[in-house]
Amino acid sequence: MIPQGFSQTVAASPTVFYLHTAYSVGSPSERILSTDPPYGIQRWIHVTEATAFVLRPPVRRAVRIGGPVSFQLWLRATNPVMGTVNATLVERTSDGKVRYVCGIEASVLVESVLNERPYFFSIGPVMRTIDAGSTLILEIVVKGVNIPAFLYWDDSRAPSQMAISFVERYYYTMTLTAKDFSDKRMKGANVTIIQEQVKVWTGTTTADGSVEAIVPSTENTSLYDVQVYWKGTGVNETRNISLTADRELVVRCEVYDLMIIVQDFFGMPLGQAGVELVAGNKPLSLNRTEFDGHLIFSQVPKGNYTLDLSYESSQHNRRDITVSGPTEYVARLPVLQPWFYYGAPASAVIVIGAILLTSKYRLKTRKVSFDLLNNLFGGQALTAAAVMVIGSPGSGKTVLMEKMMHDRLSRGNKCVYVTNNDFPRKIVEDMKQLGLDVSAFEGRHLYFIDCYSGAAGKVSPEKYSVQVLTDFTNLGIQISSAANALGEGTTFFLDSLAPLFTSLRPDPIMTFIHAIGARIKGQVGSLYFSVGTGLDKDVLSRLEGLSDCIIELETREKRGVPSRRLRIKKIRGRKHSRRWIEFSIEAPDGIVFHGDKERFSPRKAS
Repeated sequence: MIPQGFSQTVAASPTVFYLHTAYSVGSPSERILSTDPPYGIQRWIHVTEATAFVLRPPVRRAVRIGGPVSFQLWLRATNPVMGTVNATLVERTSDGKVRYVCGIEASVLVESVLNERPYFFSIGPVMRTIDAGSTLILEIVVKGVNIPAFLYWDDSRAPSQMAISFVERYYYTMTLTAKDFSDKRMKGANVTIIQEQVKVWTGTTTADGSVEAIVPSTENTSLYDVQVYWKGTGVNETRNISLTADRELVVRCEVYDLMIIVQDFFGMPLGQAGVELVAGNKPLSLNRTEFDGHLIFSQVPKGNYTLDLSYESSQHNRRDITVSGPTEYVARLPVLQPWFYYGAPASAVIVIGAILLTSKYRLKTRKVSFDLLNNLFGGQALTAAAVMVIGSPGSGKTVLMEKMMHDRLSRGNKCVYVTNNDFPRKIVEDMKQLGLDVSAFEGRHLYFIDCYSGAAGKVSPEKYSVQVLTDFTNLGIQISSAANALGEGTTFFLDSLAPLFTSLRPDPIMTFIHAIGARIKGQVGSLYFSVGTGLDKDVLSRLEGLSDCIIELETREKRGVPSRRLRIKKIRGRKHSRRWIEFSIEAPDGIVFHGDKERFSPRKAS
């Protein structure tokens, strides 16, 4: 018989508690249960002996469980083995008493590989009241095995968790959005919620600058404080936040854009000057000025900094600056640009002639149309090809693919962008900031296949989406559906393969790329996919074998300043240039090549 006190309606959805290894509560190795999202560092332990996870923080008032209690556990053994999984939940009261709450015991086949899907167990309805001041302890053990068995947690690929259905709501959602004072959202900010100087919750803002924190009610308890950290610096502290219902909160952070203008001895703009932003002894960012001498560091935390300025082989110049609002700093360096040396020894006529010739030469070798890429391809755009874009982190792979997509759409072609690195809306917005606005093409000539929202725990608004990136069957269906909707000649962009290689062995990925590439080429379309350089040499060699063309990007130091360049490493069955061409990423063109277009014409390919 169900006690009368539990006859009320259960809260709309269960509260999820993730398994964690704490790094700021108690000892660094304490295993806890909390509503924090996975911390991102995969943890594991032998579970042939009982392993306990303790709820943090303890409940501050009496709460009633009145529905199912479920467990999702990621388990693996050294070899496939039958075992008995036991998960027991107990209450430890404030005076140290231990009370049984619920538990499961089930025989399962523990696989030798860590599967995408967890072992799922549910029990209930469970009817229990947890006293104020108590905590919950979850104990997990795998019995009846004579080989090592492991439990995994704290990673988005293995987020082991427990879900409890409460009668009345005790946990509420605090939606926090971090913005600067220019109303720009802050992706990747760390948000920590504190109560009585103890961390209650921590997480990182998503691409739209927001985070959803599920934390206990402050009813009859202390209020919350929120701290926001950006690039290792505290940029906001909001105190005394009450939470007795779901609420939204915008936190304004003390971060500002810093514009650096570098000039030469005569006050002329100094392009390609190296600028490093240093906080204390910690380098924060390194870049170089554009050709107008300008450089912007976005969303710099309020504080004191040092600028380390350099130009070619000249001595480094250090300047101390303070950022307390939007800041513009002009730095004049004691250097002379090459045009001065070319002109000084000559007469006025020669000076004028030299300046004209130099200007003409620079106009010829500086900015080159993106059509140069067709020259690198051997004189014409690629069709019905599988193209691998390879480069180290920060080399410009994503922006290059976005630029190629924008270029094709502008010429009336059709494209599909498969993303697993960010939300499609954020990609469209980022492209717009670079001058590559594709919003007018969506729904007619452009579709996104969203493989990111599902991993972020959100419902995708896109027509085509995949909840789990490694679900190749569904991804193949979505690709085929998009291809049929747009027709022959559609170009597909897959950015990137990196998340796949962190989750799967190479063989199924190779099979998928080969199969989907053949399907797209069969409809006179092309497939562009990006990979990093950190893969195993054998894996890279196999990917190269699947590719009709390879575009290689790299970053390097040039006169102490980082620069980017690319080349066409391979095109099957076509003569092409293998020379490197430098490029930069800048609005409103996205990708800007720097060089002499004639050097890369097909007749001069080498």
